[in-house]
Amino acid sequence: MPEKKITEISELKYTSPETEYVWKYANEYIPDEYITEEGKILLGESQIPFEFIDKYNDAKPLERPISFDTYLNNDIICTLLDDLKLDKLKFWYLFLFLYDLVSGYCKKGVQIIDSGQQINDFITAFETFVEENPNQKMKLTLKSEYQIGVIKDISTIQYIIKYCKQGLEEESKKRIIQGLQVNEDSNSKFAYLFARQMTLFFQCMNPDREINISDLEKALIVQLIKVTGLADPKFNSKYGKKYLAYDAKNYYNALMKQYKGTVFESCNGSYLI
Repeated sequence: MPEKKITEISELKYTSPETEYVWKYANEYIPDEYITEEGKILLGESQIPFEFIDKYNDAKPLERPISFDTYLNNDIICTLLDDLKLDKLKFWYLFLFLYDLVSGYCKKGVQIIDSGQQINDFITAFETFVEENPNQKMKLTLKSEYQIGVIKDISTIQYIIKYCKQGLEEESKKRIIQGLQVNEDSNSKFAYLFARQMTLFFQCMNPDREINISDLEKALIVQLIKVTGLADPKFNSKYGKKYLAYDAKNYYNALMKQYKGTVFESCNGSYLI
């Protein structure tokens, strides 16, 4: 029986089953946080997939590393997906999402390396307002290109200010906060962060197994790195003519070892995280 033809969806819905892997990753690693009146942090459904789906439907701001046809016509990728029993269409949207997520850190990330004056001004303005208007209601509005978030609970705002002050004090001690600039990391760092996020996805799909991730999963990650042009030139020159799972495993392990423990001090320029 011939395999059913797979086609990319022109417009996703928030509830589209094809986004299952995106929701799985986001709810596991980027859940939404709610602060109760008692100061406890509760985790809820991630809001990040909503942003991704909006970007996908808009088409313009979403960076596509390869076309859907290139992805689907890659025999190695499709064989590995079949061996891992992963849905090709669902994985395509996960691939786009994680690439865009990592791009937000590596290509559009805002690195904190200058003055924390804006944060300090925000704290001062809040404290002054509360002191001069102790009984007046207030709200905090967060606005991005795609959505507006409004916080009206005074306790929640106070906690935000509290942790802003603590964070500013800690970062000032480390002499990290000195301004804002766009962070542009190398392809190898991008490849590492992308591989790391894919690794996390495989881990949350199989949380009870003893090994970290399988050699097949490592091979799939490396193949994606290769087709997106993120692979080290030495890897392409050495292994570019043929595919060997052994080489993919070695490349993955070397990449993880190279950046193990590295802290990337930047805020995501694509999503509100």
